[in-house]
Amino acid sequence: MPLDLASLRRATPTLTDDPAQPGALTDGTWRIWPAADGLERALCDRLIPLDAFAVAPDGVVLDPLGGLADLRDGRLRVPEGAIERDGILGLRVPALACELGLRIDSADIERLIEQAPTVMRAPRAAQRFEMT
Repeated sequence: MPLDLASLRRATPTLTDDPAQPGALTDGTWRIWPAADGLERALCDRLIPLDAFAVAPDGVVLDPLGGLADLRDGRLRVPEGAIERDGILGLRVPALACELGLRIDSADIERLIEQAPTVMRAPRAAQRFEMT
């Protein structure tokens, strides 16, 4: 049975609403999103494979987009169509790559540059969040 936010709050009083991610809870280190349709489905909806793996409650590692292989290879991959779905990736991807010491493939860099104007269509709050 999936847990809802209210159940998680009762079970773990150290978790609070995450102001940066509506619908998520945080303890300051970890961010938790209840997945109503199942964890694997929620992971498949992620735009960056490196951000799409998790450990299920039974201990099984779920990695539907190949993010662990990317991490082992030291790269940050941007799947086709991801930038078009969320222009803010133009800020998020380079920042994340720098923070984690990962490389971005040249084809992905070209697509990020081509789609750079889409960053300006993202909500100002999202732009500010990614730049701080």
